[in-house]
Amino acid sequence: MNGYKTLYATPGAPAQAIAAAEDTARRLYRIVGSRPERAFGRVHEDLWGFVRGFAFGTDHAGRARTCVHTIFVTGEDLAKIPWFNPFTFPDDLFLPADLDDLQYLRFNLKQAWSVPAASFDPAAHWAQYGPSVPEPILRMLVPSMIERDRPAIVLNRRDNSFDLARILAYALPPSARRRLTYLDRAMLNPTPYKLNFFANNPDPSVLAGDEILLDLNRYESHNDPLRNAYADFAIDSLAPGGDPAPLWRLVSALERFDPAFAFANPLQCKNVISAFKAHASLFRADGSPAVSDAPGDANEAVAVFVAVGLRGLAYAMLREVGAIVEQRFPDKAPKVRRRVDAVCLSLNQTGDPVADVKKLIAEFRPAFGAARAVPTSDDDTFISPPTIFPGGAIEKSLGFED
Repeated sequence: MNGYKTLYATPGAPAQAIAAAEDTARRLYRIVGSRPERAFGRVHEDLWGFVRGFAFGTDHAGRARTCVHTIFVTGEDLAKIPWFNPFTFPDDLFLPADLDDLQYLRFNLKQAWSVPAASFDPAAHWAQYGPSVPEPILRMLVPSMIERDRPAIVLNRRDNSFDLARILAYALPPSARRRLTYLDRAMLNPTPYKLNFFANNPDPSVLAGDEILLDLNRYESHNDPLRNAYADFAIDSLAPGGDPAPLWRLVSALERFDPAFAFANPLQCKNVISAFKAHASLFRADGSPAVSDAPGDANEAVAVFVAVGLRGLAYAMLREVGAIVEQRFPDKAPKVRRRVDAVCLSLNQTGDPVADVKKLIAEFRPAFGAARAVPTSDDDTFISPPTIFPGGAIEKSLGFED
């Protein structure tokens, strides 16, 4: 319609976000071919954009027409979506490619994204699609997808880099999965987003020198990404001969209880992996705690998970441990519940709850007897929480002052 221009923008969208979307569209419509071009990234402040560029019929003179459609989503909304994966954004949320009358374009826009409420099973997903991922690709892509500071550029003439990324994204912690950004073509120079995943033969002119280059055709990488403890854990779990069950339990537990958790530094990353590997048997396949099977072990694990920053996980486990103590000592149940409520409240606050948790665990310990010894290895760098002072007799430990 009279040249390339914005035909419709949502009323109230920030002007800076619209300008960023227009800038992407100007770059993208020139390279749209027989298949859609795709992108996802931060557009403006807390707004994220899903982008599709696609062939859009012909104009009145029979000339090919192109549409670039950007859908804005707030980061707050993305954080509410269980198992969010930016590579699986539904195509039917974008304009239909066979739309003829552009005067009524706005009436063909979806007003809402109805996210399925059904839970996602990463183990079943991997069992279906994972065996098709070659081990060298696994070792190249997982670290590059976790890498925060440098973009990863994928040279892939087979055009399945998105499929590989989609599968492997589910092996990442939810906060890392939400942080993935990508562009189907790395020919838009300069690129409008800070990207950590490109696809399809980038133009060498976009390379600044510190990009991670992956050639999925030759199983080669240049300027390799650093592998942290999580990348090693995921690769070892998913490679042939590995055991993926602990990985899926960890990812599912984070998705369920600590979706915003992010590793602060390499040591914390190692500590989280060591802690979870030691206590993986306390979780079911869906990430929920299996406290009733070993309540004494779960009681001790609460302090470990608090120490490494997994407050949501510790909260859920402590609630179940407290419920078991109430069942075993019904005459003490009201006081037990008050104590658990107070400690759980501290877990929901910004202060340091470690001292409160340690004290309550010490009080609970005599109710369960000796917990199992947690195996360690010379490679473990996990620093156990400070010593918890042993409790006295059960009656004294479960007295609970008001």
